[in-house]
Amino acid sequence: MKRKIITQILALAVIVMGFSSCGDLIEEYYINPNKTTDGNVAMLFANMENNGYVRQTYGKYATFVTGVTAKYTQLIQMSASANMYTPSQSYNYSRWNGFYASNIMGSYRTMEKVYAEVESGQKPLYEVFMKMGKVILYAQGCLMADYWGDIPFSEAGSLDRYNTIVYPKYDKAEDIYADAIEELVELNTYFDTVSLSSSAQDLTATYDIWMQGDISRWQKFTNSLRLRLLMRMSNYDETTAQAAVTAMLSNPTTYPMVDDNSENILFPMNPDELCSSLRTGLTDGAVSEGAIPSYRLLNEIMLDNEDPRVPVYWDPNVDGEYRGAKHDLTESELSSLWSNDYISKFDSLTIINNWNCPGILMTASEVSFFKAEANVRWGIGDDAADEYEEAIRQSIDFYYSLNEDAIEDESQTFTRDPETEPTETEICAFLTNLDFASATTEGKLEQIHTQKYVHFFILQSGQAWAELRRTGYPEITFAADPTYGYMPPERLLYPDEEKGYNVNYPDVKDEDTRDTKIFWDVLDD
Repeated sequence: MKRKIITQILALAVIVMGFSSCGDLIEEYYINPNKTTDGNVAMLFANMENNGYVRQTYGKYATFVTGVTAKYTQLIQMSASANMYTPSQSYNYSRWNGFYASNIMGSYRTMEKVYAEVESGQKPLYEVFMKMGKVILYAQGCLMADYWGDIPFSEAGSLDRYNTIVYPKYDKAEDIYADAIEELVELNTYFDTVSLSSSAQDLTATYDIWMQGDISRWQKFTNSLRLRLLMRMSNYDETTAQAAVTAMLSNPTTYPMVDDNSENILFPMNPDELCSSLRTGLTDGAVSEGAIPSYRLLNEIMLDNEDPRVPVYWDPNVDGEYRGAKHDLTESELSSLWSNDYISKFDSLTIINNWNCPGILMTASEVSFFKAEANVRWGIGDDAADEYEEAIRQSIDFYYSLNEDAIEDESQTFTRDPETEPTETEICAFLTNLDFASATTEGKLEQIHTQKYVHFFILQSGQAWAELRRTGYPEITFAADPTYGYMPPERLLYPDEEKGYNVNYPDVKDEDTRDTKIFWDVLDD
């Protein structure tokens, strides 16, 4: 039954994304008149979840991860070359378009239209999909704001919703965040109090790919997402963030969060329905030498501290050693190290050949890191040292579970047993090496943000890029573009298609620079 539903979703996606070749590009990703209004709200919601930038797809890794987010965070290392920090225009547009025209905004606006036309007696059956869909819309919309800053949001998709063409204004990124933070409170209340009919339960169990209709997990995702957004904007408006986070952490019954790895919010992948495409996405990626680990992450941050995650993050080189590439290598030097197998590669079981590697929406480890930060800064919640240690233990357990549960890509001819989980002695030695207790306040924050970066890793490189810009940690030395002197940008530039077709682009033109910071990036100001 589940395979049949996936097939139906993929067929719907083809319809939803089927554009007229002669239509204005603006209509493709804001007001596309060719998207279907047939089908039901449940299937449209499943299409929102079936997002190629959440699940582990070739396109996501070969274009945006290796070409942008992992490169700008030094989760992968590259040689210095001209335009090394300038993403491909086509890849940039694909990521932009992937939010507006395909699964997220387009599907949600169509959901709104279809739901409005549902007979009143049937609305309770589909209301839950509208609520879950709004959580996805805000999660993905705020991530888009993390990449670009001000984006079309509140007026985007007008033709799908109202049959009226409106070229959308650019909403301020801080306003999108503020609306999300406010509405997520209401959504928490809904998930806490709703009582679904048996028919609605059956529908959500069938069409909810991520959580199979578990409303309690949707509530935890909602609150965990709100915590993420509040902490991200906390340097911009600390008063608001501190008050809201205090209220949430002081009342876990009202605001339950993802606190255990069994509650992680994931896009489940498997070879029978939708298998992970990390192998081709990373090995055929935008970096010519391949997806190469950086010396800063692998050797200095992880190996020097005896991080027990090393064996499930990386494969050793030809000499049986773990080695990343330094930031100042020339292209010929890096290519030689790569071709002679002197550089480690992403783990062949956990990552590269794992058909079962999930897309990640939220993990307990991320939540624990944010709780630790809140305690260090504001003295709220549980002890920072306890939350920090819990976050690291959760991360170790999570990545070893990915390694243990891996389903090997059958197109490859190797067989490898899972790694043995680290002993308590090994984990304690790692924690001792970090020595969180002896650190200054700033040192504690540095450790929290650095270990959160390690946890995000290649699988959540978008979150890693946002947190690196927000916090400044870990400290990373980047090579400058040898031709133009560029360093990694503060934000992405709007795609050429956006600039050419949105009549409201002049409103943001002056801020459309690589050095314009996202509103929450204020520590250096």
